[in-house]
Amino acid sequence: MADPEPETLPALSTADITVVIPCFRRTEALRRLLQSVAAELPTSSVIVVDDASGDASPQIAALCRTFGAQVMRLSENGGPAAARNHGLAQVQTQFVVFIDTDVVLRA
Repeated sequence: MADPEPETLPALSTADITVVIPCFRRTEALRRLLQSVAAELPTSSVIVVDDASGDASPQIAALCRTFGAQVMRLSENGGPAAARNHGLAQVQTQFVVFIDTDVVLRA
């Protein structure tokens, strides 16, 4: 976790950020989070890692399509840390933000 001095950070746009979201079944929470990410980080890339959610996987994939997020589906549940690592491996931007599904971004 970093706690930088804001004045030392380079000028960023939200396009410089990829949001990685580990998800296990919580489709309604994911919907709220994706709505808030779209509002607060509108040009960021978003990767949702479906941590083997079983019956909820089609709903997770549909939400990702709706919000323009990339979805990665894991075949075995490895927990949030493993899901974050899988998502991180796909990140192409300089900065990454890890957000869990129990969070909603605010201005």
